[in-house]
Amino acid sequence: MTVRASESMSFSGKRRPRPTDPAGLEQESSGILTATEGGIAGRGGDIFASAPLIILTNKAEIGAETFSDADAGDLTLEGGMLIVSGGSEISTTSRLDGKAGNVTLRFSDSINLPSGGSIASSALADGGTAGTVLIRTGRLDVGAGSQIATESAGAEVVTDPQANRGGDIIVDVTRFAFISDNGRVTTSVANDLGDGGSIDFRGGPLALADSGLLESTADEGAGGAVTISSAITFIELPDAQIDVSSNLGEDGVIQVLGAVGDQTAETEAPPAEFFNRFALIDDFCVAAVTGGSALRLIAPEAPPLSADIAPALFGGAIPYPAASGQSEALTLTLASSDGACEVAQ
Repeated sequence: MTVRASESMSFSGKRRPRPTDPAGLEQESSGILTATEGGIAGRGGDIFASAPLIILTNKAEIGAETFSDADAGDLTLEGGMLIVSGGSEISTTSRLDGKAGNVTLRFSDSINLPSGGSIASSALADGGTAGTVLIRTGRLDVGAGSQIATESAGAEVVTDPQANRGGDIIVDVTRFAFISDNGRVTTSVANDLGDGGSIDFRGGPLALADSGLLESTADEGAGGAVTISSAITFIELPDAQIDVSSNLGEDGVIQVLGAVGDQTAETEAPPAEFFNRFALIDDFCVAAVTGGSALRLIAPEAPPLSADIAPALFGGAIPYPAASGQSEALTLTLASSDGACEVAQ
């Protein structure tokens, strides 16, 4: 199934009267779904959807699942911004022995799970295998009980090391990732044998705050691996955690390849608003189009030899820096009201 929209795509569930009890209400979902049914041997269909803005709310769903031994389809979403909230989910699911499909999300601006959103791949029956979740975006926000998760039920006997394990999660951000307010990124094996999957964070800074969690756990198998190769990882202690434990097997491995900061009594995590791209105005073109202002930065030039002070700035006079050869001009970004951009030196 392929769905494309040139402007936006929105899915929202609603409350409706119950057929058996008109006085009561039940939640009716909305979304895009593919599935295999019992007794069907063929693989489930793939889903591809793209739009500059995709929104799921009120328990909407985009999902590929299998109710048979066949594999579920893969799910791929692309665009500029994705918002998943209000109990909505993007998922692939295996309910018998089939493999859950992979979930791939590529959004140039941001992926936001502000409240009760879920991105997941799950194998719910013994013998099933969870898929891989791959996320590539500018900014990732996971908060208010939202999750990015893979889960396998495990198995009593494991013959294939790659089967019955928690699926892998790969997150690649260009600006930053913020996991807070009981938001979590987790891969796990719920019961029996099977190793936890791996979690791999790459790119911009990662902040874990207000009970944010990275978790790769197992029951009888080994805990998984959490690898963070971000420029800096900020962890609000003691509430935020990274967990690679196993109930009965060996614990997993945590590897942090960049700088690590932690919150103490003297410091506080920046508020969520700090990470709002429109508050930061990191894109001058967006600023101009949305009614903001553009910023021009130029390097100061060396003054004539007879001058020894600069014009007054904030009521004071500041000496020019000593001349040390020709100064290097900074990049100048121009934004126009029609959204066109020019970059010059």
